[in-house]
Amino acid sequence: CQPRPTSVSKQDIREQIWDYMESRNLADFPRPVHHRIPNFKGSYLACQNIKDLEVFARTQEVKVDPDKPLEGVRLLALQVIPFPEPEPWLLSGPPSPGGWQACTVPHVERWCF
Repeated sequence: CQPRPTSVSKQDIREQIWDYMESRNLADFPRPVHHRIPNFKGSYLACQNIKDLEVFARTQEVKVDPDKPLEGVRLLALQVIPFPEPEPWLLSGPPSPGGWQACTVPHVERWCF
């Protein structure tokens, strides 16, 4: 009978990686890296490699999470992938008094639908 291996959770692995990055000073701002997708030294350069992928050259749509280590991908996508022109009404100036409420979740239905 073999002893049953102890299970390791995703959280255990995350903790080990976060500790490793902090102890070896591999992280960039924002710090500490615990409980987030960590920004690491060289992340911007790593993001630049995406432009060499065939699938990136063919894509028409990109979704990039807002995490700091993906900033390079967001900037690259804005430079390479065409996006539609804004609607003319978007350029008509500031909203009327109270129109800024449309930016808030409780008021979006009133102003947008």
